[in-house]
Amino acid sequence: MKRHFWNIYTIYLISFSLILFWACSSSVKNEAEAQEIIQKSYNDTVPESINNRYLENAGRSIVPYLLKEIQNKEMPKRGYAILALGKIGDQRALDVLQETLNDNSEA
Repeated sequence: MKRHFWNIYTIYLISFSLILFWACSSSVKNEAEAQEIIQKSYNDTVPESINNRYLENAGRSIVPYLLKEIQNKEMPKRGYAILALGKIGDQRALDVLQETLNDNSEA
């Protein structure tokens, strides 16, 4: 009986996690939506460890917009955008991230 409870509980947790992930993940459809998400990350006042949650939750669909934005070295919270690109793991970001890493003018 106890084992049955834990199996049901485990299935419930996995299902809840998948639903939560689906609900929190957004797909960016255009540049206006991307800019809105990027602005949210600029204005977010949560602790640093979760600051880029909006960018990460947008997933791969925000990558082209972030790649364009991080070219601006004056971008607010640029480091978080770079970190989000790394966490998203999209291959399109590799060249830009490599260039940023090798740029001696970066502070």
